[in-house]
Amino acid sequence: MALSVHALTTLAAVKDFLKIEIDDNQYDTLLERMINAASEAIEGYCNRHFERGVYDELYRGNGRQLLGLNQYPVQAVTLVEANGARITDYQVYKEEGMLYRLALWPAGAYFTGLVGDPVGSTRNIRVVYEAGYVLPKDEDLQASPPIIRTLPYDLEDACIELVALKFNQRQEEAAGKVTRAQADYQTTYQQDIPPRLRQVLDRHRRLVVV
Repeated sequence: MALSVHALTTLAAVKDFLKIEIDDNQYDTLLERMINAASEAIEGYCNRHFERGVYDELYRGNGRQLLGLNQYPVQAVTLVEANGARITDYQVYKEEGMLYRLALWPAGAYFTGLVGDPVGSTRNIRVVYEAGYVLPKDEDLQASPPIIRTLPYDLEDACIELVALKFNQRQEEAAGKVTRAQADYQTTYQQDIPPRLRQVLDRHRRLVVV
């Protein structure tokens, strides 16, 4: 098992938190799987990806000046199209993941009927952009120039603590301290995120507007 592209922490960081010797590899495969599962649960809860990457996405125009992107912080925007025509008269709010356009983003409604009533909407805005953080596993201080992690530490800590929670539950079950039935009350990583970690994650959660 290897860490996924979404992994929010490293095997070494988790082993350090659990006080497992770095040379003790009996749990490595299990912990890497747990890191991947916890990272996916956190992304699912926050409604966004955190790894830096290039995204090609379609949005519904809202007839307003601000258009919210799915991923942030934004590093660069390479292409914006509205109804197939390229648009350049916009500003990027990088940290917020927003595109501002004084002339408004054209609504994507389509029309039907005798009087042309708007009955729905289409994803008429295309945005190609780079966004996200450098994750801890991708840090390379020996590179030229050095690649430095930018993921907020509270996000990594939340991932580590969620992995530790699941790992300790498993160890307690293996030791007979809890039964399988008791352990199965909590079945998914996202359901297992405790309230104190949810408070941390809420600071990074993307509001989804339906």
